[in-house]
Parts: sequence; C-alpha cells; structure tokens
Amino acid sequence: MLDSIKANLLIGNNENVNENIESLFTNILDLENETDRNLNSTMSEEVYEINNKINDISNLLSENSKP
Repeated sequence: MLDSIKANLLIGNNENVNENIESLFTNILDLENETDRNLNSTMSEEVYEINNKINDISNLLSENSKP
C-alpha cells in the first residue's frame, strides 16, 4: 500500500492530477483502516493472553485454598 502512495506522489506531470490526489487519499484511508485492523487484532490477542493468565492464577488460587 505504501508503494501505491509513493507512486501517486511521484507522478508529477500528469493530466489527471485530481484522480491522482483522490487515489492518494484513498490509499491513505486504506492504510489507516489496515492499521486499525492490525491494532485491533493485536489488542484482541493481548486481551486473550491476559485473560488466560487471570484464569491460570485463579486456578492456582483455587487449588491452594482447598483443604
């Protein structure tokens, strides 16, 4: 995606400048959306790992509290 953005910036003497600008902003928006998806995915994995650790600690506490 970054290559597409670079390509749009490098096209200097093009008759379709407005189309290139529109394409540039579309690519930037796509990059932003992809970044958001990756961040959400990472956050989900971290939440899953934290949840597992909490469950492990809870299980240990339960086992240790048994007579």
